[in-house]
Amino acid sequence: MASAYNRTAKRDDKFFEHLALGYGVTTSANAAGYGRRTVYDYRKSDDEFAARWEDAVAEYVESLECEVDRRAVEGVAKPVFYQGKKCGEINEFSDTLLMFRLKKLDPSYRDKQESPLDGGSEPTPVKIEVNVVDASKPDT
Repeated sequence: MASAYNRTAKRDDKFFEHLALGYGVTTSANAAGYGRRTVYDYRKSDDEFAARWEDAVAEYVESLECEVDRRAVEGVAKPVFYQGKKCGEINEFSDTLLMFRLKKLDPSYRDKQESPLDGGSEPTPVKIEVNVVDASKPDT
């Protein structure tokens, strides 16, 4: 692997390009000719490098969000088979992905679990009555 004195803007660009495409840190570092530990050292010591790292990860997350939206709203073509032969396709949608996306974008879709700590009302006390029976005494 290349050492720190072989760092170039071109290699940095290659690293961030791979990171933004969703490759892991090791794969991205190797593609740029860096070692895994080296890029972590660059991130720790170089604020611009750290900011570009955050931007690359945010870009990848955004691309995943676009794919989630596509699968939830446009659907995914799935083959249909009859007697072992493909006879058509159906468009399958994901209600689960759609709900997760809505929950992220609009808090009103999130599960409500209010507590006194986050502004919810005080819990209502529950009254429990217990009748203790002495099993050693016969019923009279």
